[in-house]
Amino acid sequence: MRTSALVTGVSRGIGYAITEYLASQEIDLILLPQDPERLRQAKQSIIAAHPKCEVSTALIDMNSVRKIENQLDAIIEHYPPISIFINSEGILRFGASEMPVAQLLELLTINLISTLVISNKLAAKIKLRRAGHIFTPSSIAGLENKSASAAHASSKAGLISYNQALYSKLLPYGVNATCLCPGSANTDMTNDDG
Repeated sequence: MRTSALVTGVSRGIGYAITEYLASQEIDLILLPQDPERLRQAKQSIIAAHPKCEVSTALIDMNSVRKIENQLDAIIEHYPPISIFINSEGILRFGASEMPVAQLLELLTINLISTLVISNKLAAKIKLRRAGHIFTPSSIAGLENKSASAAHASSKAGLISYNQALYSKLLPYGVNATCLCPGSANTDMTNDDG
């Protein structure tokens, strides 16, 4: 049986690099982007470079927790069993106490809450098969909070803490949970907030 991976945040940066690596290993992909145009470009590039990889896509609204639950249920029902989950969706907004409430809610919903909702649903499915892996790219910012990006760093600290607990909970089932904490990366995400 072929291995399937579900990946969020696939259209750019670290998420795209991880997706390309998985494709090179002939792991079938289920890509969940927010941006349909960027997804189209990413999917074309992956298929051109790795024609043996099967690539499926489904749009997901990471800024709406209610929509995510319904969308994810349909995805899990429709696609073959998922062995690998990569939580790579995220946004960057600079600021702390002066950040407008709407921006703070968007940041925490996309970077933290939606990721936890998806992780919880997939963890429940993966642990039944007693094999699999959940990867969550966070950031060194979650360990070394800088005042210019305190809200962003807080969302990343939440991912780190959550993944430490997830690791302990899933290990007895033969499922691994890994949190990656890269430093600043040269991707277009660093331009998200000017």
